[in-house]
Amino acid sequence: EIARGNGERIIADPSIALEAITHQQSTFTPRDMAKFADRHSDGIDQFNAVMGAIRSAPDLVELGKDGRGEDRFTTRDMIEAERRLHLAAKPMA
Repeated sequence: EIARGNGERIIADPSIALEAITHQQSTFTPRDMAKFADRHSDGIDQFNAVMGAIRSAPDLVELGKDGRGEDRFTTRDMIEAERRLHLAAKPMA
């Protein structure tokens, strides 16, 4: 019941999932998204809907392949946070 409710919330607002994932790691793979969706959905149909919502979220940014050939993603918010950190670090250098 809890997983089903979480899945419904993520489908309605996939930024919930992206925020939770990037809270743990700044970049992530499709496998990371699938593990998150599996833990926060109930059944294959809802899992697929959650994955679809996450994959089509406007804040999702595809970064390309990593050193192991896996697709890597992040969010617009994470890119902006890293940009701000970079700008703040420049004067210190």
